[in-house]
Amino acid sequence: MAGSTNDIEQAVRRPRIGVFPSSTPCVLFYVVGALATVGIATSVAVGLSDRVPVARLDLALAIALFAGSQLARVYHRVRGEAIMLAWGEVGIVAVLCVVPAVWLPPVVAAGALIGHGFRLVGATPIVRARALYTMCVLTVGGLAAGLATTLTAEPTTTLRVTPSDPSALLVLLLAAAAYYATTSGLSATWAATTTDNPLAIVWGSAVRAKRFMLAIAVPVAVVIAFVAASGPAALAALVPVLGLTHLTYVHRRRIVDERRMWSSLADGLRGLNQLDEASVATAALRGALDIFGPAEAELTWRGPGRPVKRYAMRGNEPPPGSEQDQPASDDGAVPPARLSGPVGLHAQRALTVGGEQMGELHLRFRPALPLTSADELAFSTFADAVASALHDAGTHRRLQDLAARSAFDAVNDPLTGLCTRSTLVARGNAELSRGDGNRTVSLVLFDVDGFRAVNETLNYDAGDHLLRQLGRRLAERRRDGELLGRLGGDEFALLMVDDAVPRTDPVARARELAAALAVPVEVAGVTLAVEASAGVVTAEANTSEVAELLRRADVALHTAKSTGSRVVRYDAVAGGPSRDRPALLAELRDALATPDQLGLHLQLTVDLRSAVPVSAEALARWQHPRRGLLLPAEFVPALEYSELASGFTLHVVDLALRVAAQWSTHGVDLPISVNLCARCIVNPQLSELIQDRLDRHRVAPDRLILEMSESVLDRDGSLVRRVIEDLRASGVQVSVDDFGTGSASLSFLTRFAVDEVKIDRSFVAGMTESAETAAIVRTTVDLAKDLGLRVVAAGVERTEQRDALLELGVHIGQGYLFHRPVETGQATSIILAAPGTSSGG
Repeated sequence: MAGSTNDIEQAVRRPRIGVFPSSTPCVLFYVVGALATVGIATSVAVGLSDRVPVARLDLALAIALFAGSQLARVYHRVRGEAIMLAWGEVGIVAVLCVVPAVWLPPVVAAGALIGHGFRLVGATPIVRARALYTMCVLTVGGLAAGLATTLTAEPTTTLRVTPSDPSALLVLLLAAAAYYATTSGLSATWAATTTDNPLAIVWGSAVRAKRFMLAIAVPVAVVIAFVAASGPAALAALVPVLGLTHLTYVHRRRIVDERRMWSSLADGLRGLNQLDEASVATAALRGALDIFGPAEAELTWRGPGRPVKRYAMRGNEPPPGSEQDQPASDDGAVPPARLSGPVGLHAQRALTVGGEQMGELHLRFRPALPLTSADELAFSTFADAVASALHDAGTHRRLQDLAARSAFDAVNDPLTGLCTRSTLVARGNAELSRGDGNRTVSLVLFDVDGFRAVNETLNYDAGDHLLRQLGRRLAERRRDGELLGRLGGDEFALLMVDDAVPRTDPVARARELAAALAVPVEVAGVTLAVEASAGVVTAEANTSEVAELLRRADVALHTAKSTGSRVVRYDAVAGGPSRDRPALLAELRDALATPDQLGLHLQLTVDLRSAVPVSAEALARWQHPRRGLLLPAEFVPALEYSELASGFTLHVVDLALRVAAQWSTHGVDLPISVNLCARCIVNPQLSELIQDRLDRHRVAPDRLILEMSESVLDRDGSLVRRVIEDLRASGVQVSVDDFGTGSASLSFLTRFAVDEVKIDRSFVAGMTESAETAAIVRTTVDLAKDLGLRVVAAGVERTEQRDALLELGVHIGQGYLFHRPVETGQATSIILAAPGTSSGG
């Protein structure tokens, strides 16, 4: 048989269940059947009317030969279809060597009936329809072969091929080709119309499945043609040879199929390497379809503590878009599969893990074709691998859920879902680091009054319920730019980063939220009316860290609770900063003895025309172990008049000279400036102390600039003048910092010999908007130029400020327009990346 309907359906993508799924195959069935009937009738009529001689024995032999070509067949399972590969072309050649071509259609019809008639007994409607259609197609193929013969030879005589006259061989091969083209085309048309596949794809698939058999059939047909020349009886001698050829092909086909199956099994097992159950199930169904070729595959799986999930796939269809939950039976067994379509061969394997059945894998084949022993072994192996993969995916999912829960609990309070203290600090610090002078940061710390009484009089569950309700109220009222957290116990915190102008009043906001917390709530059947106290602290962004804001807010909160005020701002806490001073000094003493607490940030000073760095200012930073990162404004006021002031300043000088020494290794000799405290400037030994550190770090004196506040310089004229003269005599540069903010007049510059004047940022900020401020800056610049002093502008933040300074002749400045304070390593990278920074001053 050259091409039955089963030969074609290996390319089926959406197989339909039913005898005639649409009108097209129904019409095709009757048209082909009519052609077969007309062909048989015409052939018999012509043969009898022309009295074409044919012996009954030859006729019986021809029918037997074609029937044998159909009975000697090989099945190949692909995509749920059993592809039947038969030797119909060989049968056509053998028949034409025994009887005249005019008798070919009835002989083929009789042989097809013998070869396929048994499929009509006890079969399903679709199998019977396919069998009848196949017999009709074969008959029409015989008619086509007979017509091809009549075009090139006498149809009333039997063809004989001899070594002396082999021309009849071409006629036989042409007839076989016509038979194959007709049967494969009609079979492909049936398969295409019943499976919604393009005819070209289906026909091409049939040709690929048949190609190796055709390669064998051609030489076999040639041998039959030459042997039949000795008489039809000589064909009997070829039966063992033909049988051996068929068995050889069957063996090869089995090897090819098993090799394909094991290769597909390897691919299918690799495809199970997925991380979630749905992906594993989809890969398992796709693998089962590719490996075993069922019409349908279904998988049921019940993960630990989960309902049964059902996944199904048919042919080449994509997997369904959703899963279906099924309850397990009372004894915990997985319910049976629900496969669609008429029942064919139904294979199934239990999916077990650790001896416990967790699901089943079902395969349904159409038509029924028994699984081989190799299929059974591969199916068991695949089912075990699927069970292991599903179990591993479920374990991975549970681990992911546990990790996600742990990650959530690490950053969120498990009771209220709000941020934890550590998360509030981390996220708040990230927000603060992005801040600038135009943003304010406010922190409100709430404490529930009388919360302990709730736990003691009701129970701790009631207290937890109350906290959840209060946390929900705060979360419902949270605004954009606010970060809300529970710090533990009955304390809540709200961090506000405010960009708006006018800015939100944090005290008013705290009162609003405290009022929301005071709304009565029912807990354990008891209506409670709780109140909350709040401490508020406000700071400019990038000037403090959340840990310090929390400390200050806590001071304000305790004041609110002790005074009976609902809300207290930290700035209004009487003696708050003064209470910090003794603690700060004690902690600073420890910090000076600890190498990793005190450090530097550098703010670069640049040429206003090119933005190339010309120097750097050292700014102290205190990484407090409890309060977080503290800026100078938070601890220098407490330090300035203490005995620690000189030691702290010299420590900062040491750190700055260490940076300058490191720059020397890179060929950078920019000066670095350090602010002197009030106690240092009246120390007669200051020049010697500085020189000792310069020698220790091997840094040239002119690479150090000591900045002195104008108000400090005005304290003791004679002593300060002598200290400055000693410093300048040693080569160290002296700068007047914050010039214009002290009580001294411009004549100050004529009384002290300095190298640099640093215009205070308040004058730089106002010079573009105030003519009076601009006049003061102009006068200062003119006087400094007359005295040969270098002028530096501080706080340059806008382009118009830079342009105004350049117009006045100020060529050096620092500010956020160019660089913010950064760590020393980052500052070094900026300097090395800038052109022309190997020297400065």
